[in-house]
Amino acid sequence: MKELKSNFLIGGEKTMKKPFFTLIELLVVIAIIAILASILLPALNQARSKSKQTQCQGNAKEIMTGMMLYTTLYDDRLPTNVEGGSIGQIWYYLMKEEIPKGRGTTGTWWCPNDVRNLRGDGGTPADMYSWGLVTYGFCGDLLSGYRITRCRRPSKIVGTIENNTVTSMPSNPRGMYVVKAHMIAGHWAFPYHGQFATTGWLDGHVSAVKSSGQPYTRSASEGLYAENVLGTSHSPTPNNHWSPDL
Repeated sequence: MKELKSNFLIGGEKTMKKPFFTLIELLVVIAIIAILASILLPALNQARSKSKQTQCQGNAKEIMTGMMLYTTLYDDRLPTNVEGGSIGQIWYYLMKEEIPKGRGTTGTWWCPNDVRNLRGDGGTPADMYSWGLVTYGFCGDLLSGYRITRCRRPSKIVGTIENNTVTSMPSNPRGMYVVKAHMIAGHWAFPYHGQFATTGWLDGHVSAVKSSGQPYTRSASEGLYAENVLGTSHSPTPNNHWSPDL
């Protein structure tokens, strides 16, 4: 019988040779792993981002549903909003019965990308809720107490939209204001999903509005007020999506 060449005697015992990798083989394996990671990680990040946007749109849909329910109880009128008022005078607090899940850390009033308010910047999420520091805003100047049946194009008028709370902006807004539709208010609509801002419309539907500015910059906020996007309150044109009487 032929003896196996891979066996040899050490101290009188038969032993197998131990396999090992060459440096080139290790480098090939590392390169393959790096290539797979470069392919898979962007797809995973994109899926995670899409999931957050879907959750955000679900929040806005719940807000708009609550708003529609509110109007059926109060003579077709939207909630009132007192600028600088107490919590009981803030529009979203007035809808607390219609939106019961609003106070939790993952509650209706916070976009999952709104990290600053979710972590309770200076207070708990309950504090943020009480202080008006929530993601979604309301143009109180134009909609406070407004009788929704007067609106001739509710599917084109913003009911709620994501609000600027990022630290790079010049001032910290309050969720009960959404841009007075001019650049000096400081309480501006802001896209938390790249260039896209989750928006609820007065007919109750929700969509993503694309800003013409660069993501996560001041221009992203300003870009929502471009004439071909949402317009501004002082421009009475079909492209104005803020004033319900236009």
